[in-house]
Amino acid sequence: MKLEKERLKKQEEDRKKEEEKRSQEEIQQMNTLKGEYDNMMIDLASGDSKLDYKISGLDLRPTQIRVLVKVTENNNTLKGLSMRRIRDSSKFREKYGLRKNQKVINHLGPKTLIAISKLLEFNKSIKVIDLENNNLTNYDKDKNTYDYSGIQTMYKALQKNDTLLELNLCNCKLDEKCGDFISAALRNNTSLICLDITENPKMSLNDVRKCQDYLIRNKKIYDDERYREFQERQRIRNEDQTSTIQMQDKEKAITAQEGIEQRMNARRFELEQQWKEELDKEVKLKEKTVHNLMKQAKLLGKKKGKGGGAKKK
Repeated sequence: MKLEKERLKKQEEDRKKEEEKRSQEEIQQMNTLKGEYDNMMIDLASGDSKLDYKISGLDLRPTQIRVLVKVTENNNTLKGLSMRRIRDSSKFREKYGLRKNQKVINHLGPKTLIAISKLLEFNKSIKVIDLENNNLTNYDKDKNTYDYSGIQTMYKALQKNDTLLELNLCNCKLDEKCGDFISAALRNNTSLICLDITENPKMSLNDVRKCQDYLIRNKKIYDDERYREFQERQRIRNEDQTSTIQMQDKEKAITAQEGIEQRMNARRFELEQQWKEELDKEVKLKEKTVHNLMKQAKLLGKKKGKGGGAKKK
């Protein structure tokens, strides 16, 4: 009993030391990042990074992977993350533009998959994750052993995540038990529409078919949602067009009414001017008539005056 307690105590102490060591490594790593990885971390931490990152070919250590996941958790612009392992051959070197002396191995295992799975619980912007050609189960061919911790964590994450659309697990040393976890995860996940599990010959055909059926179901859901969104956009566009036409008709009616009123006002002004001109003419005519009458009266008065004087003589 005492030995058991001592053993458990030692395990707890070792675990705390390991966590402290890992924390120190992360702090040190954050303070000493260099080159391409350094620039990538700064970009991802800004929260406004480019849409896709391909880190295939970088010789990433577990600490660096944890740092990568940590800074990506709150990034809302990253859509795709490629961490595939590039095979060491001239064809693949040429395809990815790698120099002869450049490292091409990116050995990611269960711990990386655990970190990626935790990332999916927090990040809601990533749509694509590519882990192709990585030994995600730490499969040991000689001992025929697997580590399922990463797949189990991914299973839980996929049941919660509703934004990831594509996951590439091609040639990742997955076996029948991994297939059970993946198909079970897809049973409750309706957002993933593309899953590459090819080149994993130890997966059972039954699980592969289950995954295919779930992906077909998810694709239909995805297409239906996109079609509804399209219809909604069309409806809004039609409403906007109708509203625009109605507004244009209203503006035309207002313009027409304004035109009518302007013409009526112009006609009214024209008639008033004509009326004023007629009145002015009449006034002038009356004045002229009065003037003429007065002139004639004066002339008659003068004639009478002259005629009266002659009779007196």
